[in-house]
Amino acid sequence: MKKEIVALIVAYNEELYIANVIAKLKKYLQKMVVIDDGSTDKTAEIVRRQKVSLVRLAENQGKGKALLIGLKYVLNEYKDTRIVVILDGDGQHDPDDLTGLLKTFSDKRPDLLIGSRINWRPQMPILRMIWNVFISYIISEKINLRLPDTQSGFRLIDAAFLKKIISLLGQHRYNIETELIFVARNKGAKIATHPIKTVYLKSALSHNLIDDIRRSFEIFKYVIFE
Repeated sequence: MKKEIVALIVAYNEELYIANVIAKLKKYLQKMVVIDDGSTDKTAEIVRRQKVSLVRLAENQGKGKALLIGLKYVLNEYKDTRIVVILDGDGQHDPDDLTGLLKTFSDKRPDLLIGSRINWRPQMPILRMIWNVFISYIISEKINLRLPDTQSGFRLIDAAFLKKIISLLGQHRYNIETELIFVARNKGAKIATHPIKTVYLKSALSHNLIDDIRRSFEIFKYVIFE
C-alpha cells in the first residue's frame, strides 16, 4: 500500500523545518515530492540531501500554482499512485497524523479527505481563527456539506479522481484549497474529514499581515462568485 501513496510538499524558504518534515514522513511513506517554490534560502539544498524528489521552480509562483504543478508532476511521474497526500513544508502539518488519516481514507473511501485541525482556537492568532471559522461556515453553506476546517492544507486525494478534475483546477494563489473543494463537490465527489493536531510555529505567526489580507480577499471573492 505504501508504494501506491505519494506525498506532495510545497515549500517556500523552509530551511528550518523541511528536513524534519521529510524525516517524519519517511516513517510512513516511501515516495514524496517537494516543490520548492522559488526559495531563496537553503531549502532546495536540504531537500537534495534527504534523497527525495525535488522540483525547483525558478521563481516564486504562489502556493496555488506550485501545488498545481506538483499535482500534475505526481500524476505524470508516479502512474501507479492511488493516493496523493498533500501537506505543507513549514511543520504545521504533523506527519504522525497520517496513520489516522490513512485509516479513515481506507474505511470511508472518499475522493477527498481533509485534515481538520482540532483545538486550534487557543493556538491560532485571533484574526486568523475568526477568518477560518467564518469562511468554513460560508463554504459549508454554499456546498451544503458541513466542513469544519476548509482552509486546512493537509489532505488526501484519490489519484483516479484527481486525474478527472486536474484540468479544472486553474487558480494560482492560496485559494486552490477552496477551489478543490468546490470542484470536487460539483463533480459529485465524496468528501470526508478527519481530526488532526494543530501545530502553530513562530514562522506561521510572522506572516505579513498585508499578504494575509490579500489572500483572504482572494478566497472570499472566489467563494462568493463561485
